[in-house]
Amino acid sequence: MGDKAKAVKAKLTVRLFAGTTLVAESADEKLWHAVLGMIQEGGGVALSTGPAADSRQTQDDKSQDSAGPVADMAKAIGVSVDVLEGACGPRIEEPYLHLDSHAWEAFTKNTPNRGPGAVASGAAAGTLLALWCKYAKLPKPSTTAVAQVLAEINVEEKNMPRSLRNCPWLQLRDKAVQLHPAEISRARKFAKAFCEKEKLGD
Repeated sequence: MGDKAKAVKAKLTVRLFAGTTLVAESADEKLWHAVLGMIQEGGGVALSTGPAADSRQTQDDKSQDSAGPVADMAKAIGVSVDVLEGACGPRIEEPYLHLDSHAWEAFTKNTPNRGPGAVASGAAAGTLLALWCKYAKLPKPSTTAVAQVLAEINVEEKNMPRSLRNCPWLQLRDKAVQLHPAEISRARKFAKAFCEKEKLGD
């Protein structure tokens, strides 16, 4: 009887996660009653273990991956959310991207320094950042923001304006980096190649 009394008095908390990130939390009694009721109406599947529970978890993971700016960008460039996060580390806080050193190394090896197919460091970071700002609905990035992304991986672009202006799918307007509307498919193609550590191709 004592154990039952303790169980009733225990504080119940509802937590909402996006992947492994805690989005919201509430100890509101009406809310957890409603959640508990929905779980019970579903036949207790969410409380079971084994294949059925694993299937339900997989469906939940898919539904989480289908929403949000990271998923939007991943879909637009043709990679999985995990691949995008691993290569670019997109965030809502500055410096907005945390580029993976292995992905950057692959980019430098797969891209010529000069001539056809060459992409300068500033243009590479600027492309990824401009795409992320587009899907995350952030302001167009500045040249300083692009430099900050590069600084995270100890890379310096000596002539940032020229690097950005020479990239056919980018435009520089009053120190703001933006995607060329007619060339955005090329920007997405570059981002896909970067994330997958592949050559850009034609």
